[in-house]
Amino acid sequence: MLKLFLLLLFITSSTSLFATSEVKLFATSLSYEDNKTIAHGDALFVKGSLLLRADKILYFHNKNTIEAFGEIYISQAGKNYIVSDYLTMNLSNENLLFDHFFLQNGSSSIWLSAHNTIYKPQNYQLKGAITSSCNPKNPDWSMQFSTGEYDQENEWIHLYNMRLYAGKVPIFYLPYLGFSTISKRQSGLLSSQFGNSNDEGLVFEQPIFIAPSEQWDITLKPQIRELRGKGVFSEFRFVDSPHSQGIIEAGLFTDSDTFVKRANIANKEHKGLHINYERRGLVSKKNDALYVDTTYLNDVEYLSLQNLTLHNQEIPKIIPSYLHYFVEDETQFIGLSNKYFIDTSSQDNGGVLQILPSLDYHLYNNDFGIKYFLSSLDIQNKNFSRQSGATAVEHQVSLPLKYNLSLFDDYLNINFSDATELYDVHYNKHSYSQDRYTAINNIIGVSLISNLAKKYQDFFHTISFESSVNHIENIMQSNTSSQNIYQASPFIDTVGIQTTQDSARLQMSQYLYNLQGEQLFVHRLFQQLNLDSNSSLPDLENEFIFNLKKHFSFIHFLRYSHLHHTLALTSNTLKYEDDFYLFGFTQLYEKSAKTNDVVTNYNRFDAAIRINQSHDFMADYSYDHISDEDRGWSVTYRYKRKCWDIATSFRREITPRLLTDGADSKTNDIIFLRLNLIPFGGFEQQIIKQM
Repeated sequence: MLKLFLLLLFITSSTSLFATSEVKLFATSLSYEDNKTIAHGDALFVKGSLLLRADKILYFHNKNTIEAFGEIYISQAGKNYIVSDYLTMNLSNENLLFDHFFLQNGSSSIWLSAHNTIYKPQNYQLKGAITSSCNPKNPDWSMQFSTGEYDQENEWIHLYNMRLYAGKVPIFYLPYLGFSTISKRQSGLLSSQFGNSNDEGLVFEQPIFIAPSEQWDITLKPQIRELRGKGVFSEFRFVDSPHSQGIIEAGLFTDSDTFVKRANIANKEHKGLHINYERRGLVSKKNDALYVDTTYLNDVEYLSLQNLTLHNQEIPKIIPSYLHYFVEDETQFIGLSNKYFIDTSSQDNGGVLQILPSLDYHLYNNDFGIKYFLSSLDIQNKNFSRQSGATAVEHQVSLPLKYNLSLFDDYLNINFSDATELYDVHYNKHSYSQDRYTAINNIIGVSLISNLAKKYQDFFHTISFESSVNHIENIMQSNTSSQNIYQASPFIDTVGIQTTQDSARLQMSQYLYNLQGEQLFVHRLFQQLNLDSNSSLPDLENEFIFNLKKHFSFIHFLRYSHLHHTLALTSNTLKYEDDFYLFGFTQLYEKSAKTNDVVTNYNRFDAAIRINQSHDFMADYSYDHISDEDRGWSVTYRYKRKCWDIATSFRREITPRLLTDGADSKTNDIIFLRLNLIPFGGFEQQIIKQM
């Protein structure tokens, strides 16, 4: 019969191990002799959140201690689970002594085992110990150490004289290793990265993570490239209000004089700064927001040096920077923007056109109490600036009036519009015959729209037809035509060009959905028509999207040039993906609108196979038909176990660089290996050969 012996000892205690002073002792057999209580058979000791089960428990009344024997199991409020075959516990100072100690951390998969362990409030001291997250009976990997500490309060483990074992084979030694047992952000060292390049020698990077606050953290990435130079890159993440967040990245890498001379690169220092910030409710309780995404760099290699490799990372030729601020309410919108562009293929960015700034005002549609009537207002001002070459200040005002009419029970909608547009541009630092071009146009339009929908047994179909005609009446225009100014100007196509031709537009779109509302099929067809007989038709656009049985998708986009009687652009993306297979194909072909020369002809293949929960194969391949060479490829194998995973890959990368005589690129063949010990992390190593 189960007996209960209740000890009301009123021991003062405040630690997490002993959260209360009341002690309870349960057992199938209880006896008392020589000033001690003996509990036999399924003995259970309870004190606060501590539960201790053993074959036998002795309580010494005069010493206020207990001893436990046999199969001992301890639970600490679900945080840790302990197994031992002998322990002594001092209930006065709450110290414990274990023989053959085993602890399973409740917040992670980590366990600790030691020959001898001493527990003092919130701290375990271990001797002759081992730790891992694998099966304790035969761990795939383990860390053995002579002495160690487990700080229960801070959830931190310290290991001294640590030897890393793969099975029973020692492979690595560290005099000290410390790590956290929880996934909460904590300061410390991140996984190291190693590399070896025939062009840059040994490469080493050791990221350092600093997280002193919940509101911000910093990652520092010092980097050494043996035959090239050294540098440091950083990332500062912060949250400065409930409605904002930001990232600031900065870095500097300095090449040695020897490498600069040998590689013939344009810059000895590669430096940059990137700021990404967004915030709502900045200065007004109304709906206002600030968006910043700006980049400064002195050459393109600043981007490629931030990481040891650029796998699946594209470096664009033009690096844009944006700053947007807007405020709006139910009736109007005001926006201020700046756009800055860096041409990474050139040492001189002075000729690149910037938009600094652009000011926009939009008055939303208002019916002014008139049924079927809508009116709005758009005002836009842009300052096109650069250090060398012509600049301009552009002003546009548009006042559209719209009248909507529905006929035949909403089967046909007719929209009438009458818009007055003012366009004014002032040129500076130019060689044109005039400094200014001004035009006022009145655009009258009519559009017919029909939307049809029908439900079938297995799907739902919608189709829409739209046709429109616009007549442009020039009210006033300066002596110089905008088309001539545009042809003489190196500006982007939004400067100095105004459409003065009557036009029409034909558009069709249709959609198929299953009965669960999932999109199965999309088809869009668009054709602009210039009613001036002296000009050719604009390009025809056609798009198909297929989504079949959740796993298969196909996207096709085509643009046909009536001017050159050829395909101007084709884009095809084919993808199949389920739980075990992924296959993808992407094709892009494009010709120049002016010269009809091929400017892009590119294919990419992707594949992945998951044999089971442990084995994954992945591969990709890109080919450029214009240069008739690879754009890059990779083959990756990943093996995953419960407590560790390993990945190895072979890949080719093409990295842009800026030389003294202009833009160039380098080709690297890379062997990559990553070992991850869960949940500790791991290391990466790469062997890089420049072709």
